[in-house]
Amino acid sequence: MLIVIIVTSSCTRTRTGFKFIEKSNFNSDDIKTLHRKIAILPVNYAYNQASKTFLENLVSKDNTKVLSEQVKMGYELQHAIYEEFSKKLSKLEVLNDEETNQVLAQKNIQYNDIRRFSKAELAKILDVDAVIYCDLYVGSITVQNNSLYGNVPISTQSKIQLVEFITEIHGNVEEDVVWKAKTTLPISYIYIQNNNRKFRDVIALDLIPILPYN
Repeated sequence: MLIVIIVTSSCTRTRTGFKFIEKSNFNSDDIKTLHRKIAILPVNYAYNQASKTFLENLVSKDNTKVLSEQVKMGYELQHAIYEEFSKKLSKLEVLNDEETNQVLAQKNIQYNDIRRFSKAELAKILDVDAVIYCDLYVGSITVQNNSLYGNVPISTQSKIQLVEFITEIHGNVEEDVVWKAKTTLPISYIYIQNNNRKFRDVIALDLIPILPYN
């Protein structure tokens, strides 16, 4: 997989170059009419692309240290998404992420419950028209590297870590996904500490512009 990042000398922030593949089950005008208030759910961050039930496996194995890191990252990513949505989608009311998590906790809905829970039911519990739910599955691909040592061809293999980033919109009525988009990012893009804006830029410059709320 070849990922191209365009670098510009302009002071204006440009799109990061990551293409989201969209799928909508409803007309965007209908979505804009029906969804006036939304909430961002904690992100399902799983460090295993091959297993979509990685977090459930962690819970069953009682691997509390690893799970705590997944949970911490899930909430940090949720907060970053909330901040970018609230800044960019001025016509939409976005529920504060802290309030979202407080309401879920009051209903005894824990982080590892969210993936298995009906998203329409979560939207009703949060008293919003829709919820934004994101999956980040971290995996790796093997890359073949060919070079020459003098006149001798040398072939080596290396692994590159990538993140499958899936975003879904779920209404408070329909059980099916209202809208969905996905892309693939280098793993460096999801480390949001130390003022790393890469993940936020993907949200602000690539994801938000294609949402059906624009």
